[in-house]
Amino acid sequence: MRSLLIQSAMPFDIYRRTLAAAPVAPSLAMAALAGATVEAGHSPRIVDCSPFVADESALPDQLINDPPEIVGLTAYTAAFPSVPKIVARVAALSPNAKIVLGGVHATVLPRASLIESGAHAVVIGEGERTWQDLLRGVAWRDIPGLLWRDGLKIVTNPPRERIADLDQLPFPDYSAFNLKRYDRPQLFWKKRRIANCETSRGCPFHCTFCSSNAVFGRRWRAKSPGRVIEELRRLAAIGFEEVHFQDDGFTTDLERAKEICRLLVNQPLKLVWELKNGIRAERTDREFFRLARRAGCYRIQFGIETGDPLVLEAIGKHELLSQFKTAVRLCRQAGIESLALFILGLPEDTKASLKKTARFARRLRPDFARASILSPFPGTAIYQQWKNEGRLTTTDWSQFNFHQYSIAFRHPRLDAVTIQNAYRRFYRGFYWRVGYFAQRLYRGLRRGSLGRDLRYFLAKFVFSSPENGPV
Repeated sequence: MRSLLIQSAMPFDIYRRTLAAAPVAPSLAMAALAGATVEAGHSPRIVDCSPFVADESALPDQLINDPPEIVGLTAYTAAFPSVPKIVARVAALSPNAKIVLGGVHATVLPRASLIESGAHAVVIGEGERTWQDLLRGVAWRDIPGLLWRDGLKIVTNPPRERIADLDQLPFPDYSAFNLKRYDRPQLFWKKRRIANCETSRGCPFHCTFCSSNAVFGRRWRAKSPGRVIEELRRLAAIGFEEVHFQDDGFTTDLERAKEICRLLVNQPLKLVWELKNGIRAERTDREFFRLARRAGCYRIQFGIETGDPLVLEAIGKHELLSQFKTAVRLCRQAGIESLALFILGLPEDTKASLKKTARFARRLRPDFARASILSPFPGTAIYQQWKNEGRLTTTDWSQFNFHQYSIAFRHPRLDAVTIQNAYRRFYRGFYWRVGYFAQRLYRGLRRGSLGRDLRYFLAKFVFSSPENGPV
């Protein structure tokens, strides 16, 4: 069956001030579906409409010259406003194609996504096996995990079981990407050619601001260390130089994480890498950081969220501030950069807790800190609670993202101006310090990253709008 995969377009104004600090990499979701396409015996085609690649001009040729029979379209919540436009364009240029949506947003709001977009079906949950059933021509009524139009009716099929053995997944395939479009200088990252990688799915925790469990569930499932190394070997073989691990819990099984590092040490692939998604501090130790450094890791992100213990407990993190201090210190001692992630405007936040968060970020002494104003994404406990309470102030999905200064909710205790002022103070207080400049100078000279630090500082603080934080 002739197919086409489309990565939808995030509104450019979301990223226009942060574009320089955004990694430009092929979509892992698209690569995974391309691998599933190959395994099913078909040739994948991909159009990436993201603002970083701007490949949308290729869409008419793909739709007219070789009309697909089925089109797979994925979108983040903030990108969803572009989906109806893409669906309409596909329908106009390739009217016989069936259009199927997937991704987190479509999974947590399947019926609304189907109606708003004008698509023919929605894949709920993990997409690889459902996509293969669609390619093989299985009757839609017999495909688990599919919500679809049957004339004027909308039919919801039984759910599909999550994939238990991730080693059985097809390898992500990059043959359909124009990889030259992703080969460019990366301001905040070390190498030009970056790939994303996933070594596990699911998270046993239930943070109230996170929607990951809606797709991947609370049972943690992992690829074996050998499978992970083979994926990395394949990435290196096609020219990628840097890998960003997207797992929600890379160190959930700490011994497995260490074994991956040991294999990388023994089988050097000339890849540098970053743990991108905010690992948990209590699932680390000194040996892990040292192994990770030897294996090519140069930066780890920590999801800290708040500097107030009461808020930390209320959002379901179940971690201690002392654990964050220990983990960041061990990370620093191992020679790995740390990036601490915080959220401002959490439901239990007060003026006092916002000040505690900014103060804790400074005392923690990470290499970088990033604060985002809370975005109550669909699929999170906060979204459902605030929707029930009438606290969501917009239905414009483009406002639901971590990259904007705007606020999409009415906070129980804080007005928007207070949260925005705390956001500005966080960045000024963290980065505009003599001690921080001295720290970056010292570490930059030791690690050889001084030039990268200087370029980043100029781009984000000298030539950028003041309401935009770095990273």
